[in-house]
Amino acid sequence: RETWLKLRKQYIGGSDAAAVIGLNEWQSPYALWCEKRGITPEFEGNLRTRIGVEMEPVVAKLFEEETGKRVQNCNFSLVNDQFPWAIADVDRMVIGEDAILECKVVNELQLKHYDDGDYPPRFYCQVQHYLAVTGKKMGYLAVLIGTGRDFKWFPIERNENEIAALMEAEKAFYEYLQSGE
Repeated sequence: RETWLKLRKQYIGGSDAAAVIGLNEWQSPYALWCEKRGITPEFEGNLRTRIGVEMEPVVAKLFEEETGKRVQNCNFSLVNDQFPWAIADVDRMVIGEDAILECKVVNELQLKHYDDGDYPPRFYCQVQHYLAVTGKKMGYLAVLIGTGRDFKWFPIERNENEIAALMEAEKAFYEYLQSGE
């Protein structure tokens, strides 16, 4: 875990992507910059994030049951020479598809974000970041809402234009990290 936390600080990860472009309601670009520069302590998690990690296998299993697809763990941090500032810690790879699966557990107060087949923009950014780094063509987002209140999954296609814009913004942000600006 310590090695992973150090590695994460050196790169822009999928969970950082939305903050970089101002689409994370929990963290501003400046707060992320301060965290990555060591000015403020890095978020190391809390009970909610711990439960989310512990529940990933359950969310993955629900996804398999709902879709008939099979997934496997991805136990590595992935990097790509094309985007040397970026890292991907993908939850699962979809077997037999050029696709990834991102698993989420959210509280019931977040239910409104999933009305009408929608989901929070921060998750879209995270999946597009992972698609950029991995080169995969497709992503799936699986979300357990509350303690079994609802389960939803969403296909997210690779969008080259949005990946280009996101990677350009991440590169600029990374350059600010390096320069201290």
